[in-house]
Amino acid sequence: MVNVVLISHTPDPERTIAAAARVSASPVSAVELLEKLTPDRV
Repeated sequence: MVNVVLISHTPDPERTIAAAARVSASPVSAVELLEKLTPDRV
């Protein structure tokens, strides 16, 4: 039997992934990207 423990979770995974994908090619910070990332842009 496998024992699994959830150590954390994010309430908005799509937004987090979209910001992570954009931060590698953007001159702005991750915080700025998250502030500008609206649901329709995810």
